[in-house]
Amino acid sequence: MENEKYVKGALKRNTVLHARYRIMDILGQGGFGIVYLAYDLRQAENIAVKEYFPYGRAFRTGSSKVIFQENCMNGYKQFVREASVMEEINGYVETPAVWGFIRENNTAYIVMEYIKGVTLQKWIEKYGNIDAQNCFGMLNPVMQSLDRMHGRGILHMDICPENILISDTGKVKIIDFGSAVDLKYGSPSISEPTYRNGFSPPEQYEKNKMPGTWSDLYALCATIFFCLTGTKPEDARKRLKTDQLGGTGKIPEAVKKGLALEEKERWQDIKELLEALK
Repeated sequence: MENEKYVKGALKRNTVLHARYRIMDILGQGGFGIVYLAYDLRQAENIAVKEYFPYGRAFRTGSSKVIFQENCMNGYKQFVREASVMEEINGYVETPAVWGFIRENNTAYIVMEYIKGVTLQKWIEKYGNIDAQNCFGMLNPVMQSLDRMHGRGILHMDICPENILISDTGKVKIIDFGSAVDLKYGSPSISEPTYRNGFSPPEQYEKNKMPGTWSDLYALCATIFFCLTGTKPEDARKRLKTDQLGGTGKIPEAVKKGLALEEKERWQDIKELLEALK
């Protein structure tokens, strides 16, 4: 497994899950899980499998069973919610399809469609920043998908270039719903801040703050900023002290509005942003 050397504790190659999914390689690792390339022995096709394996808090000792070093129940519940959100949005949001949820090895797995491609982050690194017209065209599927998600009361909460996938066939997909929030279960406050420097709004850094559609819109506009300039915006915490976005000569006013530090000064609905970008 070519990536195994830097993903400590990953499942070994040829491990078979659920008597059906053979692990082939590692696609990536995040704070809460490892994503594998696997082969579906029943359907005879490649798939992706995401394992709940919180970085630094889980390990294996000579077997596939996962041992947690401390209480990871909140993270586990969030992982289950991620699977639930992805199943709910199947078919109407541009994201990999979810085909199953497995509890095995003292942990859990999400079985997903495998989409060969590169992240927007790597695409920009390879080809360079793009102009506004091409950027808005490329990200239109993301914006339309967010509009549909918000209409169902779901926030992604981690939109960024690393979580947008450009397939080899040119389709643009949103990935990684590990931080997603379902507003149908009440208006959540942020009990454990999760954020991505440069792309998360100020409220995502603070406990007991109430996120909303405006939070995803900040992250979306930060992603547009990255596409236009090749650099990410200044971290929101630093901007609260000295508000310097940088690269603003290339940034449309509609995008700057989405990057406002005050929630009430941002776009509240993605339809407003879409209209302003026409």
